[in-house]
Amino acid sequence: MVFEPQARPILAVASSAPDLKLLPSGVVLASLVEPNAGGGDDLFFCTSTTGGADVFTQSLQLNAGVGSVHSHREGTPRLLTGKPGNYYALWTGSAPNGQGMALFFARSDNFGHSFSKPVALDAPSGGAHPYFNGAVAPNGTMIAVWIAYDRVPGAVPETGVLELIRSTDGGRSFSPPARVAIDVCPCCRPEIKFAGRGAWYLSWRHVDPDQERDFVVISSHDDGSVWSEETRVSRDGWHINGCPDSGSSLALLDGKVFVAWYTVIDGEERLLWSESDDGGQHFGPRQDLSGDVRDPNHPYLEAVGDRLLAAFQGRDPDQDHGWANQRIYLRQIAPAVAPAPTALPHGPGSATYPVMTALGPNEVMTAWTDLSAGGSRALSVRGYFKPAR
Repeated sequence: MVFEPQARPILAVASSAPDLKLLPSGVVLASLVEPNAGGGDDLFFCTSTTGGADVFTQSLQLNAGVGSVHSHREGTPRLLTGKPGNYYALWTGSAPNGQGMALFFARSDNFGHSFSKPVALDAPSGGAHPYFNGAVAPNGTMIAVWIAYDRVPGAVPETGVLELIRSTDGGRSFSPPARVAIDVCPCCRPEIKFAGRGAWYLSWRHVDPDQERDFVVISSHDDGSVWSEETRVSRDGWHINGCPDSGSSLALLDGKVFVAWYTVIDGEERLLWSESDDGGQHFGPRQDLSGDVRDPNHPYLEAVGDRLLAAFQGRDPDQDHGWANQRIYLRQIAPAVAPAPTALPHGPGSATYPVMTALGPNEVMTAWTDLSAGGSRALSVRGYFKPAR
């Protein structure tokens, strides 16, 4: 791949926790968290009409309470798109009653010119669910999922339960929360993807009674009403009485389901991936993703044309004795696996939590949070595949 020579800021101000989406028109949407001068953080929606070539235009603050956004590690805001002109945002923030946190939702049905007043999606189940995700189908069906902390008889102690809600009218109303799993690792973000024709896939880190923590996948073929039994992606043998703070990433390409995840095998931190060609009922042998990169974590999968790319953070093993700042790496894993990860141009600090969006069949934009002594900044880099000759 050919990348821009330098990472560029998405906004000309301090920012973090970017999320990206591409519209068919070529406009790139982004959500970012900005520090509020009076304390706390705010969530902003912005756009680029140049395919990410210039600094994005800051347009709208989405949260109602000033400085009320809670963004952290596995709980960063999510930006979603549905039918043409319909955009959605999910984030955690200070609860409306001032007690604890809530999962907020806002929607736009006018191409981002305005967003609805935020509503707390998890109010019926008590709120305080900082680990969440969501996805939207082209028909407007939306599913939001979060980890709740209800005590369930027979569940592994100190684990969470997975709950979801559905909207079939573009986010104007939602179903009551439904529980779909117990024994959920409480601080690893769940992942959900739409697969077409009412099919959905949901993944999370499961906790066994002996504290082995592996990822599982379930599927639904009726827009989330009924879900399959759990399928374990890989038995890695990692036993840890604590939360890794690292969820999986799901992607779909050519009828296959791909999962990438963080684990520890024989004392070594690893990023792995696996694929299923039967709709998530079985997964093939786990395969290496991170190569020789040190401290790899937080994989993000994105289909770019007929290719599947994985982004992740890690350290160059040959710089500063392996203790250099974290950088973002990219590696193609389908249809062919690239020989090794490629390091992207980086900023002055340490790079964390990458996200991606395809800019076309041969182009991709990757964004992340750069943390340095000067503060945080959301940075991005674009890359393209050279045409075959």
